[in-house]
Amino acid sequence: MSDRIINLWSKAIKKDVLSPKVILNMQARAIESLTGGILQGEVRENEEAEGRVTLSFFLVVPALRDYRHQIVKIAHRKDLPYPAVVQAEIFSGLTNLFRSFVIKGELPATKNQANNDEELLEIVGAVLKSAQVTSVAQSLIARANEVLEGNDGASVSERAREE
Repeated sequence: MSDRIINLWSKAIKKDVLSPKVILNMQARAIESLTGGILQGEVRENEEAEGRVTLSFFLVVPALRDYRHQIVKIAHRKDLPYPAVVQAEIFSGLTNLFRSFVIKGELPATKNQANNDEELLEIVGAVLKSAQVTSVAQSLIARANEVLEGNDGASVSERAREE
């Protein structure tokens, strides 16, 4: 017998795989950094029926009494983070599919299903860069800036230039 090891495993298997929760937590830190804290991200984890987990990602606006707007939801088995099913406004019409996975455990292949972290990064990236999410973020920033203008009448952009 030879000491040679023949590797028949997929080249997609790697040691630095990110879980859905880690990916969403990274985006929470990214939005806070991008907006100077005007918007913050929050990830909530809920255990559902039959050993499933849902992760909900919210934009939080501290200036608006911590107003929250849900951006994306990800569901996967508790013991296996992949495949994961993503629910977001850009996937309109797929809400029933998401519900079906969470309740019944059915998991048909769809454009909002990620079988690994690279696919999930692509899907979540498409959601976060979508016109709908961009519009929501800009609207929340505008509302927060109105509140942050304060009593002195100086706009947020004027204060930023002064600093």
